[in-house]
Amino acid sequence: MNLKELFHLLRLYYTPGIGHVTIKRLLNSCGSAENIFKESKNKLLLIPGISPHIVNQIGIPINEKTIEQEINYISKHHIGFCSINDPEYPTALHHCNDAPFLLFYKGKLPSNGKRLISVVGTRSATEYGKDCCVHLIKNFAEYDEIAIVSGFAYGIDIIAHQSAIEYGLETYAVVGHGLRYVYPAMHKKYVSSLVSQGGMLTELVSDAKPDKENFPKRNRIIAGMCEATIVIEASEKGGALITARLANGYHRDVFAFPGRVSDVYSKGCNLLIKNNEAQLVETAEDILVSLGFKKKKKIPAIQSRLFVEMDPDEKLLVDILSNFGEITLDDLSIHAEFPVSKTAALLLTLEMKGVVQNLPGKKFKLTGNIT
Repeated sequence: MNLKELFHLLRLYYTPGIGHVTIKRLLNSCGSAENIFKESKNKLLLIPGISPHIVNQIGIPINEKTIEQEINYISKHHIGFCSINDPEYPTALHHCNDAPFLLFYKGKLPSNGKRLISVVGTRSATEYGKDCCVHLIKNFAEYDEIAIVSGFAYGIDIIAHQSAIEYGLETYAVVGHGLRYVYPAMHKKYVSSLVSQGGMLTELVSDAKPDKENFPKRNRIIAGMCEATIVIEASEKGGALITARLANGYHRDVFAFPGRVSDVYSKGCNLLIKNNEAQLVETAEDILVSLGFKKKKKIPAIQSRLFVEMDPDEKLLVDILSNFGEITLDDLSIHAEFPVSKTAALLLTLEMKGVVQNLPGKKFKLTGNIT
């Protein structure tokens, strides 16, 4: 797509009173955004679903300065763009009735040879949820064709992105704002790695702020572009369940990790399973078998490492682990004189650096990947 076509697509974007479904009808009939504005009103009215009101809206003059500013920003900051008529538009998303007619992205879009799997869940992930997420993606890393999609939010989302980066999988963040912003701001440190190993995409122009109403809308993109959605911890209400139910509506596979009935952040997963809205899973293999993956060996993404960067607290844990060999989380917390929650968080970071291995029985040991 060239900048001239982008200009006309942005004219449609800024036209009040018409949405993605209507714009796609117009594009399908006219072939391009430029042709829409060249077509006569009478011919536009012959398109099914196009009313006189819509045709009149298209004829309203648009502030071209706003469009030019957007194109200048896109060009200056190397932001990619893709319309629903372009061959690189995600194939699965293309088939969704309410798919966005225009995408903006940093990095790249997933190739249509990739098998996209979304991993979503609560922003308030417990150690159980974090552990499920890390180990799930670690096992997915044996399959080159898998790419991980999530929403770049706190909790399960960012752990999914981090784990994919760490274990060598492509990962894509679908965000509910323009690419001028990073939200949440504290996740800015992950953008460079994410973009170099995948991409960040949105349907919103660059100056669109991370307003609350944008996030449920972006969930349809996460659900629609993936062949499967995995829910790891979710309350009875929230974005993860919205994404799961959207995925069901698009006839995608949905999986959920069960939890204790008393756990707030397992209630959503348990409800999905109870209502037959998600398949119960315990391991990555359950999902891979269900999706028809064949076992394929891959060179591990994490090799033996020299001089792993660690802060003083991480070094203290490593020293204790080197003395004990294997040690439980509780005992490690006692020897380090850290709260259990802090120790668990440090261990998760060390595990993602390839330094620590999580063993059955909440035990940990060093992997030998440092010197």
